[in-house]
Amino acid sequence: MIKLLIRFLLVLTTCIVLFRYDYLDNYDLIIEFFLIIGLILNYMKNENTTEAVSNYFYWAIMIFVIFLHSKISLFSFIDAFIILLGLKMLVLFLNYFKYKKVVVVSSYLSKIWIFTFFLYLTEITLNSTHGFKNLFFDIGIISAIETILIISKNKEWKLNTVSIWDVNLKRGKS
Repeated sequence: MIKLLIRFLLVLTTCIVLFRYDYLDNYDLIIEFFLIIGLILNYMKNENTTEAVSNYFYWAIMIFVIFLHSKISLFSFIDAFIILLGLKMLVLFLNYFKYKKVVVVSSYLSKIWIFTFFLYLTEITLNSTHGFKNLFFDIGIISAIETILIISKNKEWKLNTVSIWDVNLKRGKS
Protein backbone atom coordinates (compact mmCIF):
# COMPACT_ATOMS: atom_id res chain seq x y z
CA MET A 1 0.00 0.00 0.00
CA ILE A 2 2.94 2.32 0.67
CA LYS A 3 4.24 1.83 -2.89
CA LEU A 4 0.77 2.69 -4.20
CA LEU A 5 0.75 5.93 -2.22
CA ILE A 6 4.28 6.79 -3.35
CA ARG A 7 3.36 6.23 -7.00
CA PHE A 8 0.18 8.26 -6.63
CA LEU A 9 2.05 11.14 -5.01
CA LEU A 10 4.74 11.01 -7.71
CA VAL A 11 2.19 11.17 -10.51
CA LEU A 12 0.24 13.93 -8.77
CA THR A 13 3.41 15.94 -8.13
CA THR A 14 4.55 15.47 -11.72
CA CYS A 15 1.24 16.67 -13.11
CA ILE A 16 1.11 19.67 -10.77
CA VAL A 17 4.69 20.70 -11.52
CA LEU A 18 4.40 20.20 -15.28
CA PHE A 19 1.04 21.82 -15.82
CA ARG A 20 0.93 24.48 -13.11
CA TYR A 21 4.37 26.04 -13.29
CA ASP A 22 5.19 27.07 -16.84
CA TYR A 23 8.39 28.87 -15.96
CA LEU A 24 10.39 25.78 -14.99
CA ASP A 25 13.11 24.91 -17.47
CA ASN A 26 13.97 21.58 -15.88
CA TYR A 27 10.88 19.55 -16.75
CA ASP A 28 13.03 16.82 -18.21
CA LEU A 29 15.06 16.41 -15.02
CA ILE A 30 11.91 16.31 -12.89
CA ILE A 31 10.37 13.63 -15.12
CA GLU A 32 13.67 11.73 -15.09
CA PHE A 33 13.77 11.80 -11.31
CA PHE A 34 10.24 10.34 -11.15
CA LEU A 35 11.15 7.70 -13.75
CA ILE A 36 14.12 6.60 -11.64
CA ILE A 37 11.91 6.29 -8.55
CA GLY A 38 9.38 4.31 -10.61
CA LEU A 39 12.15 2.03 -11.83
CA ILE A 40 13.37 1.40 -8.28
CA LEU A 41 9.82 0.64 -7.11
CA ASN A 42 9.36 -1.67 -10.09
CA TYR A 43 12.40 -3.77 -9.17
CA MET A 44 11.20 -4.29 -5.60
CA LYS A 45 9.27 -7.47 -4.85
CA ASN A 46 5.74 -6.89 -6.10
CA GLU A 47 3.38 -9.76 -5.26
CA ASN A 48 0.41 -7.64 -4.19
CA THR A 49 -2.36 -7.13 -6.77
CA THR A 50 -2.87 -3.48 -5.82
CA GLU A 51 0.83 -2.73 -6.19
CA ALA A 52 0.98 -4.52 -9.55
CA VAL A 53 -1.99 -2.58 -10.92
CA SER A 54 -0.58 0.68 -9.60
CA ASN A 55 2.72 -0.18 -11.30
CA TYR A 56 0.97 -0.68 -14.64
CA PHE A 57 -0.94 2.60 -14.30
CA TYR A 58 2.16 4.46 -13.13
CA TRP A 59 4.08 3.65 -16.30
CA ALA A 60 1.07 4.43 -18.51
CA ILE A 61 0.58 7.82 -16.86
CA MET A 62 4.30 8.61 -17.08
CA ILE A 63 4.25 7.77 -20.80
CA PHE A 64 1.29 10.13 -21.21
CA VAL A 65 3.10 12.91 -19.30
CA ILE A 66 6.23 12.39 -21.40
CA PHE A 67 4.22 12.62 -24.61
CA LEU A 68 2.60 15.85 -23.41
CA HIS A 69 5.93 17.29 -22.31
CA SER A 70 8.00 16.27 -25.33
CA LYS A 71 5.34 17.19 -27.89
CA ILE A 72 6.50 14.25 -30.01
CA SER A 73 4.07 12.82 -32.49
CA LEU A 74 2.59 9.64 -31.13
CA PHE A 75 2.57 8.21 -34.64
CA SER A 76 6.38 8.25 -34.84
CA PHE A 77 6.58 5.14 -32.66
CA ILE A 78 3.03 3.87 -32.34
CA ASP A 79 3.91 0.65 -34.18
CA ALA A 80 6.36 -0.49 -31.49
CA PHE A 81 3.98 0.37 -28.67
CA ILE A 82 0.97 -1.34 -30.28
CA ILE A 83 2.85 -4.59 -30.92
CA LEU A 84 4.48 -4.65 -27.48
CA LEU A 85 1.27 -3.64 -25.74
CA GLY A 86 -0.54 -6.48 -27.52
CA LEU A 87 2.13 -9.00 -26.51
CA LYS A 88 2.30 -7.77 -22.92
CA MET A 89 -1.51 -7.86 -22.65
CA LEU A 90 -1.44 -11.44 -23.96
CA VAL A 91 1.12 -12.30 -21.28
CA LEU A 92 -1.05 -10.65 -18.62
CA PHE A 93 -4.18 -12.53 -19.76
CA LEU A 94 -2.36 -15.89 -19.95
CA ASN A 95 -0.90 -15.32 -16.50
CA TYR A 96 -4.30 -14.36 -15.09
CA PHE A 97 -6.19 -17.27 -16.64
CA LYS A 98 -3.59 -19.85 -15.64
CA TYR A 99 -2.65 -18.64 -12.16
CA LYS A 100 -5.51 -16.24 -11.28
CA LYS A 101 -2.95 -13.54 -10.46
CA VAL A 102 -2.46 -10.07 -11.90
CA VAL A 103 1.25 -10.06 -11.04
CA VAL A 104 3.09 -11.47 -14.04
CA VAL A 105 5.96 -13.96 -13.75
CA SER A 106 9.26 -12.08 -13.98
CA SER A 107 12.54 -13.25 -15.50
CA TYR A 108 15.92 -11.59 -15.88
CA LEU A 109 15.08 -10.75 -19.48
CA SER A 110 11.85 -9.01 -18.45
CA LYS A 111 13.81 -6.99 -15.89
CA ILE A 112 16.29 -6.03 -18.62
CA TRP A 113 13.35 -5.01 -20.79
CA ILE A 114 11.99 -2.75 -18.04
CA PHE A 115 15.43 -1.11 -17.89
CA THR A 116 15.53 -0.59 -21.69
CA PHE A 117 11.99 0.81 -21.43
CA PHE A 118 13.31 3.25 -18.83
CA LEU A 119 16.26 4.13 -21.10
CA TYR A 120 13.96 4.74 -24.04
CA LEU A 121 11.64 6.99 -22.01
CA THR A 122 14.70 8.81 -20.69
CA GLU A 123 15.99 9.33 -24.20
CA ILE A 124 12.64 10.68 -25.38
CA THR A 125 12.47 13.01 -22.37
CA LEU A 126 16.01 14.37 -22.50
CA ASN A 127 16.72 14.70 -26.21
CA SER A 128 13.64 13.52 -28.18
CA THR A 129 15.49 10.94 -30.27
CA HIS A 130 14.67 7.30 -30.90
CA GLY A 131 18.06 5.57 -30.64
CA PHE A 132 16.90 3.00 -28.08
CA LYS A 133 13.66 2.25 -29.93
CA ASN A 134 14.95 -0.89 -31.67
CA LEU A 135 16.62 -2.22 -28.51
CA PHE A 136 13.45 -1.53 -26.51
CA PHE A 137 11.30 -3.17 -29.18
CA ASP A 138 13.48 -6.27 -29.78
CA ILE A 139 14.09 -7.06 -26.12
CA GLY A 140 10.39 -6.47 -25.43
CA ILE A 141 9.33 -9.04 -28.04
CA ILE A 142 11.89 -11.60 -26.87
CA SER A 143 10.92 -10.99 -23.23
CA ALA A 144 7.21 -11.42 -23.97
CA ILE A 145 7.83 -14.67 -25.86
CA GLU A 146 10.02 -15.95 -23.03
CA THR A 147 7.36 -15.07 -20.45
CA ILE A 148 4.68 -16.85 -22.50
CA LEU A 149 6.91 -19.94 -22.59
CA ILE A 150 7.55 -19.72 -18.85
CA ILE A 151 3.81 -19.45 -18.14
CA SER A 152 3.09 -22.41 -20.40
CA LYS A 153 5.83 -24.58 -18.79
CA ASN A 154 5.33 -23.75 -15.09
CA LYS A 155 2.53 -25.54 -13.29
CA GLU A 156 2.61 -23.24 -10.25
CA TRP A 157 3.02 -19.49 -10.08
CA LYS A 158 6.41 -18.16 -9.04
CA LEU A 159 7.24 -14.44 -9.16
CA ASN A 160 10.92 -14.65 -10.05
CA THR A 161 12.11 -17.16 -12.61
CA VAL A 162 15.64 -16.91 -13.96
CA SER A 163 14.70 -17.81 -17.54
CA ILE A 164 12.94 -20.40 -19.66
CA TRP A 165 16.14 -22.46 -19.58
CA ASP A 166 15.92 -22.62 -15.79
CA VAL A 167 12.35 -23.94 -16.06
CA ASN A 168 13.46 -26.62 -18.55
CA LEU A 169 16.45 -27.69 -16.42
CA LYS A 170 14.34 -28.02 -13.25
CA ARG A 171 11.74 -30.00 -15.14
CA GLY A 172 14.42 -32.42 -16.41
CA LYS A 173 15.77 -33.04 -12.87
CA SER A 174 12.40 -33.96 -11.36
